[in-house]
Amino acid sequence: MDLNHLANHFFFKNDYTCVRQLAMHALNNTENGAVRAEGCYHLARAYHVERDYEEAFRYYYQATHLAAEKFVLPLFGLGQMYLQREDTTIVRVNDLFHIYSNFLVI
Repeated sequence: MDLNHLANHFFFKNDYTCVRQLAMHALNNTENGAVRAEGCYHLARAYHVERDYEEAFRYYYQATHLAAEKFVLPLFGLGQMYLQREDTTIVRVNDLFHIYSNFLVI
């Protein structure tokens, strides 16, 4: 968990190499799905900001499959990747809203 916190810290410091290293260690050194999902999410964000959209897509997608339902951030990143690919047939915002409406405050 601490590695993911550090990865998040370095993301806001714009040190994406460090983010990738820390998140990859967090991902590879645990069996806990939530920790692995967060590591994937941080990897995806680093690749996303660096415009490596294929790698960002890969890790957002992996994070959504490792994460519990309450961890919605990778879904938004994945949606952005589908939009970046101009693949709007996959993105169904209404479906996301329906599934996660219990967690959204409007």
